[in-house]
Amino acid sequence: MRKIMKNPQTFLSANTIARLFVVLATVCALFAQSAAQTPGGTTISNQASATYSDGTNSYATVSNTVTVIVSNVSGLAITPDAGSNPTVVAGQTGVLYNFTVTNTGNFTDKVHFVPGSAHLSGTGSGTITRTFIDVDNSGTINGGDTDITNATADSADIAQNGSIHVLVEVSIGAGNSAGQTVQVVLGDASGGSPFDNQASDGSLNEVRTVFAASVNGQREAKGDITVSVENDARLVLTLTAPAGPVALGGDISYSAQLQNTGARSATGVSLTGGSGSFVYIIVPVPLNTAVKAGQTFPAGTLFTTDALTTAPLAATYVSAQPAPASIRRIAFQVGVSLDAGVT
Repeated sequence: MRKIMKNPQTFLSANTIARLFVVLATVCALFAQSAAQTPGGTTISNQASATYSDGTNSYATVSNTVTVIVSNVSGLAITPDAGSNPTVVAGQTGVLYNFTVTNTGNFTDKVHFVPGSAHLSGTGSGTITRTFIDVDNSGTINGGDTDITNATADSADIAQNGSIHVLVEVSIGAGNSAGQTVQVVLGDASGGSPFDNQASDGSLNEVRTVFAASVNGQREAKGDITVSVENDARLVLTLTAPAGPVALGGDISYSAQLQNTGARSATGVSLTGGSGSFVYIIVPVPLNTAVKAGQTFPAGTLFTTDALTTAPLAATYVSAQPAPASIRRIAFQVGVSLDAGVT
């Protein structure tokens, strides 16, 4: 008896092919989205299709739709790391250290600060006088900024990839010597540089994210900026005027006091039209005002009619007083130098 054997060729079923397509499509989609930091909560849907043949006919099928929702992933970075500021002198006050705090997560979050978040290190001494969130990004502390000095506080919402600036103001110790450093550290994340996006451990000086229900939990970071102390001159100018109001056409009397609070003598500069190098107090004439006629100025005083948009050291000066209404700046000669500690 003759047996008829079927062709042993095997075909993959449509369901098997569809499952393979679904897995492949899903993995590829998630990989691409993670590289692009897809926002948390985003819905990603995939549906596979397949075509196959039994040798005679061709068929097509589609899978069910697979839907995934992107999880919230927290992230935090503080820069700079090992940053540096211009040099300072012993006893200098109002030195600002400017940090950038960035939400590197994939959703809007806040940042949590504690009283010790900004703290000092380095070989020299100093005192943190104020710590503020720089709301208007001006680089200076003003009335619109958020005071977090020695406070436990949360920032306002920070969007994904958004940043805030934190300003730490320091007074440099008067007893510091040349070569010493005063370092401000914001946060205390451990691990290696760049000390960003570490798991929060609730440490004493941390800066961390707020949202706790993300898949990786709260994250912390750290940044630091260092200044070096120099034995240099430091000039402090105090300009005073009446509080006002001043009647239209009335006089405004200004007085200026210059002090060298540094450790070295200040040497002079040369002005175009001057007779040598001197230390000057250069006073601009405010808009909508004019120098009063009939005044006598000290020997060595220089005047310029160049617009206030010209840098003071780039202006051209004359020793003979021009018409009072045309004067834009007055340069008062202090001396060839100004010794340390002299006013």
